[in-house]
Amino acid sequence: MKGAFVVWLAGLLFGVGLFSAGLGARGALLVERSASSVEDARINLAPLDAHVVQADVDQWAPVPADAVVADPARSGLGPT
Repeated sequence: MKGAFVVWLAGLLFGVGLFSAGLGARGALLVERSASSVEDARINLAPLDAHVVQADVDQWAPVPADAVVADPARSGLGPT
């Protein structure tokens, strides 16, 4: 079942949002620093409950989420 386990997704470095749209989350907060990618993501994700933020991930304050996806993956995101 699409989205059965992910209710709220935090997506980091998500570009235009197409990858996150396919994950099936009911809601998403996406963080991307590129202004043009943020504009495209807002259009691509308009039918979903998605909030797209233009920010540098290093300066963004995390929020609670059922899943966090960084695409592409970054070192330092794993358990310490």
